[in-house]
Amino acid sequence: MICAERPNTRPARHLLCGLAALVCSEIHAMPMLMVQQGLMLHHAASGSIGGLIFELDAAQYAPGQGFAGAGCAITSWSDLATTGLSATLNDFNTCGTYGWQGDGSTSDPYRLQLDGSNDYAFVAADSRLTGFAEMTITFWIKLVSLGASWPVIVAKGDDVNREYLVYTSSTGQLSVEVYNPTMTRLTVDGVMTANNWRHVAMTFKSGSTVKLFVNGAEVGSASVPAGPIRDIAKGLAFGRVGESANYFVNGAIAHAAIYSRELTPTEVLDSCNALKARFSGTTCS
Repeated sequence: MICAERPNTRPARHLLCGLAALVCSEIHAMPMLMVQQGLMLHHAASGSIGGLIFELDAAQYAPGQGFAGAGCAITSWSDLATTGLSATLNDFNTCGTYGWQGDGSTSDPYRLQLDGSNDYAFVAADSRLTGFAEMTITFWIKLVSLGASWPVIVAKGDDVNREYLVYTSSTGQLSVEVYNPTMTRLTVDGVMTANNWRHVAMTFKSGSTVKLFVNGAEVGSASVPAGPIRDIAKGLAFGRVGESANYFVNGAIAHAAIYSRELTPTEVLDSCNALKARFSGTTCS
């Protein structure tokens, strides 16, 4: 149930010798090999998707760096796209189990593991992450448990004043709220499960619709009024409801991205396919 509330062609080559042909062949083969191995970063694998402004990847905690190493020693998670912003890891106390985890295999991918009690990653308020007339958020998440108190995966705002947020429920619901400036909520039943990696996307366009996608497939939509998302100068959090210490997530986030435009369904599917090789048993359709 969906609940919505308003308020074979070859590349052209002109090669002069067999050696040049070999080099060209290798160059064309490399991207596919990297995707198959799950090594290519999201912004490279989906280079045709425009509008990417913010990207976090647990496989690369900062530009030019790799995995941070298991534990909590590195507490900064830097944007790989355009803003240069960083998320700060907060209240990670049991670092043998939570914080940065994984060995990069498909059964144990690099990720930020959250304990559901007080762990979260926080980005301070910034005008580049608000005021959108259209936007898209994507993320890869694995919930350890669905939780009983509406765990919030990503939110900008706090308990009282919000701009946008995506959250789940104990029954596997997936919900999004956008405020432009009035609130529109879209809730879809039974699409989230525990202990499975999911690619989730939310798209928004002023005067049109807000949509939810799971593993590349649209699962629901709702009409929204005209107007940009309001700017209330609040921070962005992954794992709780923005600046408020509530609704923590018991699970893992491997990748997140924000776009300054509404991605098409094909682009959302491309986003899912770009990194699915990292996660065992994951399909995009």
